[in-house]
Amino acid sequence: MLRRNMILAQLPARIKAACEAMPEAYRVVQRVRSMPCFGNVDVEVDRILRHLCQFQRALRGVFLRYSILAVSNLSRPMRMSFFQWEEMANNLMLLEPIKQHSTIHKKWDVYVEELFLRQFTIPVDAEAPIIAGCPVERYMARVLPPDLPDVSGRDEKRLVHLAEFIDTLVLVSRDRRMYADLAESVAPTEGGAPSPPARKLCQNPSLSQSTRLMLEACFGTWNEVAAKDLFGDSTFVDNLMLEKSFIRELENWQAKLRKVHRLRSIKGQPGNMDPDGFLRTINDARLIGSGLSFAKCLESFVGANQKEIAQYLDADPELKVGDFMDELLLEYPEFEEACVRCMAHIFPKKGKVAMASSVLSTKLSEMLFMITANAKK
Repeated sequence: MLRRNMILAQLPARIKAACEAMPEAYRVVQRVRSMPCFGNVDVEVDRILRHLCQFQRALRGVFLRYSILAVSNLSRPMRMSFFQWEEMANNLMLLEPIKQHSTIHKKWDVYVEELFLRQFTIPVDAEAPIIAGCPVERYMARVLPPDLPDVSGRDEKRLVHLAEFIDTLVLVSRDRRMYADLAESVAPTEGGAPSPPARKLCQNPSLSQSTRLMLEACFGTWNEVAAKDLFGDSTFVDNLMLEKSFIRELENWQAKLRKVHRLRSIKGQPGNMDPDGFLRTINDARLIGSGLSFAKCLESFVGANQKEIAQYLDADPELKVGDFMDELLLEYPEFEEACVRCMAHIFPKKGKVAMASSVLSTKLSEMLFMITANAKK
């Protein structure tokens, strides 16, 4: 009893420390407190926060990777649409335990959309403090992206930022446990009713346990993903950048490429190119199509900012999550890498790099010619 009392006394400080380390979890604290649970709700909050902190790098990486998916511009940065969320759920098999048991009495597509929309239809108290004397605004300021102007279109209004994305995962973990328990209770007892333990689990799923299992099953491998590999295995690009023929081509075109880089850099910042400048450079070079799209160009742009991505994944306290995309600018070496990443989309790997290097270096030369010859002010 004495040990339990000591743990309960430490809970406010532990919850505050977890939110300081992972400010994007502030909505989870509010969400869990709005749900019925046995015992002290802060015990459950503390357990869930500990699990989320262990997978913070993975959660940030997944959110960044899929919020960029199929996006052709960054006018609405650090937000994830339903389409992107659904693609993430399919690829990570997030809803597979629910889908396997077929216990949902409605169309699957309808259920998935309603699950995502719970973020908007089941509100949490945005004014409630994380703990006594610790206002939620303290954490919101480090996570929320800039305000968006009003837009028309149903899909454009349903965008979640990082904190809301993690909130949707807690809602998913509740359903994963609930529907799995319902399936386990199908086998009736002699009296024709589910056994009491199964019925108890159905009515009161443990969010902390289901959240841990979900994170381990779906996000475990993402904890080890390097910044350079967030947008796919970069080994092919890394090997190309080390090829003598590639180094020679980049050196031959360096003077003209630097001129393009300065031309398309931000006014007042001649050494930094923003996404708009890079996309216009590739578009003017007439390289869009045949394997390269604006969305792939944007992935190449973001993927070349390895230092900034590493700071974001490691939860650098100096980096405000909502403004992360504003920090992504291409210095000249990153501009070279972004061009090579684009080329890798146009001419995907076929066989060993050593066998294809001579051909690819020729293609790189052709691509760099198009970029330098068609650059416009």
